[in-house]
Amino acid sequence: NPSDLARRNAAARVLGESASLKTAAQLLPLLANETPEVRAAAARGLSRLGGGDLGRNDAYWKGEDRAAGIKAWEEWIAKNVK
Repeated sequence: NPSDLARRNAAARVLGESASLKTAAQLLPLLANETPEVRAAAARGLSRLGGGDLGRNDAYWKGEDRAAGIKAWEEWIAKNVK
């Protein structure tokens, strides 16, 4: 349903923009979302919190193979979020 897609995109964008270090882990599952825009919004939120994108831009998150990026953010959160 196109309206659901728009809602998912908007929700991911808002969550990414309002996330804090305490809630950063909530963005992780969104990195594996089926919708490229949702994945990119979550990654932008993590990049904002982490001070960089860990070498992975929007195009990466809109691509097919994201396992290394997800692992990198999992490790970053484990190290930096208490």
